Amino acid sequence: APAFRVADGDVAVDIAAQDISTAELIPVAAPPGGPRDADSVLGRVGPQEPEPPPTKPEALAAAAQEPELKEARPAAFSITVPLVQGKCAGIAVDLSEGSYLRVCKVDAKGPVPEYNAKVSVEERVCVGDFICGVNNVAGSARRMTAALQATGDVTLAFRRPYNFKIENLDRGLKAVGLDLSYHPRSASLVVKEVLSEGAIPEWNTKASAATKVKEDDHIVAVNGHSGSPQELHKLIKDSTVLTLEISRPRSD
Repeated sequence: APAFRVADGDVAVDIAAQDISTAELIPVAAPPGGPRDADSVLGRVGPQEPEPPPTKPEALAAAAQEPELKEARPAAFSITVPLVQGKCAGIAVDLSEGSYLRVCKVDAKGPVPEYNAKVSVEERVCVGDFICGVNNVAGSARRMTAALQATGDVTLAFRRPYNFKIENLDRGLKAVGLDLSYHPRSASLVVKEVLSEGAIPEWNTKASAATKVKEDDHIVAVNGHSGSPQELHKLIKDSTVLTLEISRPRSD
């Protein structure tokens, strides 16, 4: 069960500071000089301090932030990269209680950026891609994060994102109707459940199949603003008219 729960009448949020703690996710002994957490394995989790001006490697990482030729990229692909326990993979991911890990940053250095440097634009790992499997582990963001502590060649199964937007949803005084979870250092809100009543359940009754909100969807921006999950939650809580940008793994 989550460490504590905030139910504000609009959105029920599991704040998983302990439930998805880095101590649980990466259960390894602390090395000399400080603790080891998910950052040491994944690179960074969520927004971090500003980085120095781009150099040549950083330019490559920047290219992965806004991929070109999106339609030409396959929906699903896998890569195999060498990982060393305690060293970053070169990506930052959104942690959650969901089924996937969403890439929120590609770093300038590490096994994944090194893979990107060797392949075409269409084959690169990009911001917004979803990790759906780590070796034989799938279906749990928590378990996949733990699997990323492996040493040796690790196969990561990715899916490109399907993104859609719900614009100008006038909820008035109605509840939003979502149960959400997030890790404090992530960059999105993850839908744990669509409740039976509220603005989103009503939206789902008339939306197309591709734009119905469902479990495991990631809310990445609210009213045109991206940021920490706490900021996104506050925007949802404080707004009577909502524009939600939502992402999920592509199915095709």
